[in-house]
Amino acid sequence: MVILPPSGARPLQLLLVEDNPADAMLLREALRDAGETRFELDHVARLSDGLKRIAAALYDVVLLDLRLPDSQGLETLSRMLDHARGVPIVVMTGLADERLAMNALRQGAQDYLVKGEVAGDTLARSIRYAIGRHTADEALRATSDTLSALIDATPLAIVVLDREHRVRRWNRAAEELFGWKEDEVLGGRPPQVPEEQREAFESMVQSELQGQRHAGLELLRRRKDGSSVDVSLWTAPLRDAQQNVVGTVRIFADVGERKRLEERLRQSQKMEAIGRLAGGIAHDFNNLLTVILGYAELAQTSLGRDDPLQRELAEIRKAAVRAAALTNQLLAFSRRQVLRPKLLDLNAVIVGFDAMLRPLLGEQVEIVLELERGLGDVRADPGQLEQVLMNLALNARDAMPAGGRLTFATRAVEIGAEEPSDLRRGPYVLLSVSDTGSGMSPDTLAHAFEPFFTTKEEGKGTGLGLATVYGIVKQSGGEIRAASEVGRGTTFEIYLPRADATIDSARGMRALARGERGERGTGTVLVVEDDETLRGFVRAALESHGYRVLEAASGAQASQLCTNHDGPIELMVADVELPRVREEGAPLLLAAPRQGMRVLYVSGYRGGTSMRLPPGASFLNKPLTSEDLLAQVRRMLDA
Repeated sequence: MVILPPSGARPLQLLLVEDNPADAMLLREALRDAGETRFELDHVARLSDGLKRIAAALYDVVLLDLRLPDSQGLETLSRMLDHARGVPIVVMTGLADERLAMNALRQGAQDYLVKGEVAGDTLARSIRYAIGRHTADEALRATSDTLSALIDATPLAIVVLDREHRVRRWNRAAEELFGWKEDEVLGGRPPQVPEEQREAFESMVQSELQGQRHAGLELLRRRKDGSSVDVSLWTAPLRDAQQNVVGTVRIFADVGERKRLEERLRQSQKMEAIGRLAGGIAHDFNNLLTVILGYAELAQTSLGRDDPLQRELAEIRKAAVRAAALTNQLLAFSRRQVLRPKLLDLNAVIVGFDAMLRPLLGEQVEIVLELERGLGDVRADPGQLEQVLMNLALNARDAMPAGGRLTFATRAVEIGAEEPSDLRRGPYVLLSVSDTGSGMSPDTLAHAFEPFFTTKEEGKGTGLGLATVYGIVKQSGGEIRAASEVGRGTTFEIYLPRADATIDSARGMRALARGERGERGTGTVLVVEDDETLRGFVRAALESHGYRVLEAASGAQASQLCTNHDGPIELMVADVELPRVREEGAPLLLAAPRQGMRVLYVSGYRGGTSMRLPPGASFLNKPLTSEDLLAQVRRMLDA
């Protein structure tokens, strides 16, 4: 039966489930007198019919009797709730039972009305109230579902505690961060708080229950597996509708990776500062050593073989050579060496070096090679690469005085954008050098690459071995990492950029042919050197062997000499680091007006990254002897 509305809005669609025809008639009459609200009523007498109707049509409200031919009591309500999802239900019954009414409301009914006690306007209000309350409940449920989804989707760990400091919410990010599942912690005290920090935690939560907030606190918490995790914590009191504090909400962010990156940055900056200092010292010291070595050699040449000063001068030269070896190691660390890179098969270099290492390390050290095929080539200076292998091997031998195993392993790797690294993205060759020695403590490991840092007894090491390795790897465009534990050995991982080209032979690359001593030369040599003492030594060495020498203390003077000199200038000997001249400055520009002039670079230092020689140029490291200088000059002029 349809009750016609007087006018106005869409009528409300009602489903009445009532087996008593008289009660159904009374409800129709009551709804007819319900005022301006319009209703359309469908009536069925059995629950089964009601369930079919609710599945087939849309209704605004279900009016439900609890005593039906095919169902009784709260079971009737429960079955209708299961099928009428999204539709509010008003219970209409003849039982004025307060307990039954409370149970029906708890179960999900929007209202509980007793037949015969409800007038038309009261019934209409109840229906409107049921719709409004149900709409509000649905909105609240949707908001709650959205909030719950957000809490579970956020990458931040969220933990909610009640006033007794018990866990009431533990989202998925908290599960991932700390390792415990939500059902393992609900109702208990937060398990991630270490015992030694429990008292401080309780005091913090108590202050939050009094309204205090915390932001960005950096704390140490523990995971289920017993490991520690660095977190940043934000907290706030949790309030109910009456603004009473009923608990606290705690938000955790894992800052372990950030702290590790900050530590790496600090270490990198420290190493860079030490490198600049070491490079500057080596530069000035190499100039002094060149003068000492050069003049000692010239003095020996001018004296007879049986002169008693020969022995003293030889000792001076020996001490200067030892000092030069130290400055060369400092230069390697500070990445100021001149590289002569070649395309190399890293596996071939290791295999070739293995034969030399075995007698050096002794029978007690087992050398294991785990070399992956098809690595691709790397571009590196073969001599410097062998220095890296040598230093790491000797370092491992000293860590295994009773013997052990030293493993060289290689494999191809790809550095991606998501990987925290100082390296650019792309293909690399990874060299891993592992030993089974005594290992290093975290504090020792933090200083391992610093120059002059050593754990060896005094007089048994310079502390430059790993510093040299660090500098060579960095200068080659790679990265070195170290991992170690006391009693469990040490592993060094070296990443070198992979190159694609034909492999060049590494053999014979480190030997420099020497000219014969005493050979006289001819020609004009321009010496460009800002250090007056060093310039004087070079001039004396060249003039003593028949060369004509032009001197310049700066790039401007050298340029003027090149322009104004009438005769040919066969060779220019130039310091790489002339004052106020950039690396592509004076030496290269000076060569332009004299196309036939060869260039010999001389330096013990280069401020910047690895130096690569221009075509046709040669290089000599400071400190240098007159023999080295004259031999190189002779070779270049004879070429």
